Amino acid sequence: AAELQSLLDDVVDGGFVPGAVLSVSLPGRAPWSAASGIADRDAERAMAPDTPVRIASVSKMFTAVVVLQLVEEGRLALDEPVASWLPDSVPGGDRITVRQLLQHTSGLYDYLEDRRLIGEMQRDTSYEWQPQDLVDYAARFPQRALGRWDYSSTNYVVLGMLAERVAGQPL
Repeated sequence: AAELQSLLDDVVDGGFVPGAVLSVSLPGRAPWSAASGIADRDAERAMAPDTPVRIASVSKMFTAVVVLQLVEEGRLALDEPVASWLPDSVPGGDRITVRQLLQHTSGLYDYLEDRRLIGEMQRDTSYEWQPQDLVDYAARFPQRALGRWDYSSTNYVVLGMLAERVAGQPL
């Protein structure tokens, strides 16, 4: 426990994140949780093991599982163009396949690379960005080479939209 706490403290001391929470669960052992750093700079509130945190890119795993379940059920094909389901939603959607979205080889620009958007999101935290808003924002930028790996959150926004369309329910 002391070694894990030290590692967690080192991550926070590195300055990349102001606070972090770590939980470890192993079969046959009691779960362990700890925190380091601060949860709220303005209120000077310390991070605690039960502090809510954003799930962020961890949601990509869940999205991929749902999409692959739809493939397994025969409702979606990996090499199907996304325009089959989202005809006017994705630039180049007639060339981009489900597989390419999953593999980050679609060429879609990652909206999170634009610092202006990040600033806008931080200024107005009450605004709920819709998936199509994010895809449209990313479309303002040139697409990367189709087939070349380039991590892009936009891919998984599109996959979420696709899963909702195919399944007929919210992701």
